[in-house]
Amino acid sequence: MNLKITDKNELVNKFLNVIGRVTEDSIITISNGKLSSLNNTPDGTLIQYATYKYGEDESMHRVLNIPDIQRLTKVISCIEDNEIELLLNANNISYSSNTVRFKYYLLEDGILSTPAISVDKIKDIKYDMSFVLPFSSLTNLLKGNTFASETDKLYLYTDEDGAVYGELTDRARHNVDSFTLKLSDGDGKGSIPNPIPINFENIRIISGTKCDFINVHVNTQLSVVTFDLSVNGNKILYVVSALIA
Repeated sequence: MNLKITDKNELVNKFLNVIGRVTEDSIITISNGKLSSLNNTPDGTLIQYATYKYGEDESMHRVLNIPDIQRLTKVISCIEDNEIELLLNANNISYSSNTVRFKYYLLEDGILSTPAISVDKIKDIKYDMSFVLPFSSLTNLLKGNTFASETDKLYLYTDEDGAVYGELTDRARHNVDSFTLKLSDGDGKGSIPNPIPINFENIRIISGTKCDFINVHVNTQLSVVTFDLSVNGNKILYVVSALIA
């Protein structure tokens, strides 16, 4: 079974590297002309669903149990050509050309696991607030974290006009430096009446996927925030659960 990739660099940068920021190993499913993977961070506060459309062949179906995403990323990056064809064998992925050859072994089914929540359940989450987040706001938050470096919490909230703010601080501790940034003017679709604290490390993970803007949806009852990214037609969802305040 051959997997034809029309843009190796995009596969690496927009899919494999994205997964590698969240987890060391992963189950990648090939179906309906795309690659997809559902992962979570070790603390369980972030769930990621990443997809990548690799070509026009929608007949292939295969599940790949990847033991080390970064090692696979590095060996594929060694290929000089950008349009490549990977051979999917029973227990390995191989590649051969005049300049590069490799064989990357897969794990057997049942060794790796996916998050308990399914993709369908993620898509069924109801939201009562949403806004558009410019990517530049994430960049400025990262800059602000160099000042408010004593905390790993980001509090999301809205003001009386519906504008969305992010505050880097720790409200459970005294005398902690804080940095507040206006993230969005809001779009009039709901509000966040009580600040939602999320792990700032999750913001670092999300900011590793560059795009122009991010559609953010909030379930204020469950304190769940979903970051919806689209990069060259490829969808990436990050579902972030609030920390215990």
